[in-house]
Amino acid sequence: MYRSNSAAANAKRTAIIMLMLLPALGVCAQSGDSIDVARLTAVYSYTVRTADAEGQAVTDSVRLALQIGGKVAKSMPYADYVAETTGEYDYEEAYAAACVHVPTVWQNHPQGLLTERELILLNDYEASGKLPETEWELTGDTLTVGGYACSSATARLAGLRWKVWYTEDVPSGAGPWKLQGLPGLIVSGSDEEETHKFELLGMLTEPAAITYTPNAKVIKLGMRQLVKFRNKTYGNKEYLKNPFYGIDSSSIESASILTAGGSPKTIINGHLVASSVHAFKPLELDK
Repeated sequence: MYRSNSAAANAKRTAIIMLMLLPALGVCAQSGDSIDVARLTAVYSYTVRTADAEGQAVTDSVRLALQIGGKVAKSMPYADYVAETTGEYDYEEAYAAACVHVPTVWQNHPQGLLTERELILLNDYEASGKLPETEWELTGDTLTVGGYACSSATARLAGLRWKVWYTEDVPSGAGPWKLQGLPGLIVSGSDEEETHKFELLGMLTEPAAITYTPNAKVIKLGMRQLVKFRNKTYGNKEYLKNPFYGIDSSSIESASILTAGGSPKTIINGHLVASSVHAFKPLELDK
């Protein structure tokens, strides 16, 4: 849902150049149950401005993939997208995702609903609710992003005020994470404090199945419950000092250290777990 703002009729035209060179990805056997076919996959960077344990400013970043199908859009860590479509797993990319806590989100699955799933500590959690009818306000500003003619819009979502740029050159109302509902693809967006930022890196046109895998072990919560639990878990001051603080040792069935390539990484019960983190900055407020 959106409305125009005549007060912002003066157009702002600025050209920016973005790198659009991404390797073509082959499609192999998919994991999970196919619920749609992606005609296009948009790849984004997600950055979050935060601080380390000493209070020094740092910026964490990770890539996300947004699969755009005829009915369903799926936003997920890029490492998971590559694993699903090629069978390869990039532990460095996956570790970056484990540190920033962005869930996998299905927009319009089941129909009319938004579903999200994420690993918190050692358990998978899932929540579904009505697809948000975000009250977008069109500003009238324009910009060229990566060769796409874009317009801007603002709205409050999950307790934060957002400004996004979208392009009608790509006929999809989808966007990264839970940003959606405009007359074109959302190519970039940030909250008003610029703590969180999504930016389009490029497009992949290779068809791929959009999957949803039922998980009998997943813990289902209400949307608000999940937000509160996530924020309480990662917002605890102990988490910054010891990311394992909330893990019950009796629940550990297996543990190992991956040393091949990059820095050592901890794997517990088959899950890649962040062992060194920065201060948690929630994408959603639970107030």
